[in-house]
Amino acid sequence: SGGGGGDRGERSPPQSAGGRVPPPPSPPPGASAAGHTGRSDYRIGDFARQGSHMISPPPSLVPSEIGSLDRDDYAFVRRSDGRFSYARCVDRTKAQGEDALAFV
Repeated sequence: SGGGGGDRGERSPPQSAGGRVPPPPSPPPGASAAGHTGRSDYRIGDFARQGSHMISPPPSLVPSEIGSLDRDDYAFVRRSDGRFSYARCVDRTKAQGEDALAFV
């Protein structure tokens, strides 16, 4: 507690030779800077632009594929008008013995 302003645990960002702060590291492929690990070319609520952007398992595998989704997973969800929009699973619960998923 002496008065000279010293180091209080704060660190200045590293600087490049030109005196500028270097840009943050790029996120890994498939992730955004906010930690999003879904598709980088879609935002929540965007409608699928091409069928090839979605994985379409055979109908017999659909229940097991849906069962593999967890909270914070991303998927294209079929809306009541028949279109698919990009969504994130925000909750997974059991309701009357069946899995219930909530998407935003």
